[in-house]
Amino acid sequence: MLRAEPNEKERRKVAIPEDLRDAIREAHYLIGESKRDPDVRVDYDDAIQCGCLIGGHVGSKKRPFEFTYYPAGDRSAKSRWKLALHLLEIEDIADGCMTELNLYCCKSPGCSHKSTDSAGLCDCDYVDDPYTGNVKLSDTDEALRRIGISDITQNSSRNEIVQILGDPQESGGGEKHPTFGYIWPWIKYLRTDCQLRFEFQKSGALRGISILDPNWKPGALECGEPSDATERKWRSDFFLKSRSLAPFSPADRYRSSFEEPMRYDLADFQAHLPKYHECIILDAENEIGLHIARWDPVAFHDFGAFVQFTFCVSSALQPFICNPNRTDLAEWYRPDEADHQRARELLIANATTNTEVRDWMARYYPSVSVPWLTEGLHGKIMSLIDGDWPEMSAYDTHGYYTVFATDLT
Repeated sequence: MLRAEPNEKERRKVAIPEDLRDAIREAHYLIGESKRDPDVRVDYDDAIQCGCLIGGHVGSKKRPFEFTYYPAGDRSAKSRWKLALHLLEIEDIADGCMTELNLYCCKSPGCSHKSTDSAGLCDCDYVDDPYTGNVKLSDTDEALRRIGISDITQNSSRNEIVQILGDPQESGGGEKHPTFGYIWPWIKYLRTDCQLRFEFQKSGALRGISILDPNWKPGALECGEPSDATERKWRSDFFLKSRSLAPFSPADRYRSSFEEPMRYDLADFQAHLPKYHECIILDAENEIGLHIARWDPVAFHDFGAFVQFTFCVSSALQPFICNPNRTDLAEWYRPDEADHQRARELLIANATTNTEVRDWMARYYPSVSVPWLTEGLHGKIMSLIDGDWPEMSAYDTHGYYTVFATDLT
């Protein structure tokens, strides 16, 4: 798991590049239009997309407009600038009155990341700590020793762990989830220094452990930071208002409004199959595969509609990705009236991040190479990383994506 170890930043005046000025000039125009035209929205984090600049009005802070600037179109993490600006600063930059910005610059060789925030972090501020987050089974003994537990090893069983640590505060798994397939049995201990989660084979043998921040919550941001309540409220409003991310046809029934749940049947799924799909074996012994699929950008009205669709047809989607030539999907398809509500709760509870799909895959599945996952830009990803196999739903300029690990069917 990546753990933040912030490096010292150098504060200096940086000249405003011409492509940034041009993009901010366009952003300034859109902000003005939003005051006159209610259909022009700038009040979410990627509402403004002007070439090398992406951002929007995301809060009531002193500088409420937050942008990511990609110099010369370079979208690598080590080159981008993170900018928080007041409307007056935007006007001054657009008019040419402001020619420099005070920025905190990374001092690491080869990194040109800059930010208006002194506490802003870049990739250089994170270290990979194998003894936190989802810990490999081979690292279990050392990880537990570091938090003061020496009586439990990677060879310990569930009964032995409970005998040593006592009854857990939380437990679950041991059943098949309609979206994620079989959930391995797990128990969790809520300690003052961390949350300690054990996951087991069906036999009770240990599969792995997770050591998380004591304040970690499902849907939390990276490095254990809990999602901001304001952002969760914004996300709820965001999906309830049916924001459009792609050209919308009135005939398109996959709208994102959750006021009237959409109903799906197997014919709906077969009429909206993913354009690309692939299943890659991750764990042959336990028959676990990484299921990956991508739909075109016009397949859904927005991200909310996409997530709702994948939830409602998950029992058919999983076996289809595993074997698209199968003829028994009707036997697998098991619609559940609760899928609609589960999708809504997931969307509200889990924040998306501005991350390219290829970067997410490189981080969590570096050995997996799928060419059609590397094409899109302006990625927004909702990650679910509470488990051995991280999963995600995403969208970008090239479509909608789902990546999840579950049983090979």
